[in-house]
Amino acid sequence: FIASNGFSFVACEGVYDVGLPYTPLNLSDFDKDAVLVIDQVIEPTIMHNGKVVKTGTVLLKKAE
Repeated sequence: FIASNGFSFVACEGVYDVGLPYTPLNLSDFDKDAVLVIDQVIEPTIMHNGKVVKTGTVLLKKAE
């Protein structure tokens, strides 16, 4: 039903970039030069017909 109406949920993994449609809850815990990856998706980004309707929420960690 959701997909047939143009909605989708996006839960990215990998390297975090400021341009991603996510709000990181713990970004201030790291140095600005740190390479960060998405550790956990708290809420996925919701999209409708290719446009962001609601920005997701994530927790970050330092890349290993």
